[in-house]
Amino acid sequence: ADAAAGVLLRQLCEFLRRRGGRCSSQQLVARFRADCSDPTLFKQLLRQAARRDDGENEWVLREEFARG
Repeated sequence: ADAAAGVLLRQLCEFLRRRGGRCSSQQLVARFRADCSDPTLFKQLLRQAARRDDGENEWVLREEFARG
């Protein structure tokens, strides 16, 4: 499970990086719905890697994950 979480975290960060470090929840769901069988884990990883920008209604990649 830890290895799968690591892979998912890397995929999440890469997805956000390719979009300039930000994207909407809808974009994340569209990309990861099929890959992620554990929504709770996905939310934990997302909150670890990114923060909500409620003004823009987007997720923003955290600085420590911004470089690949």
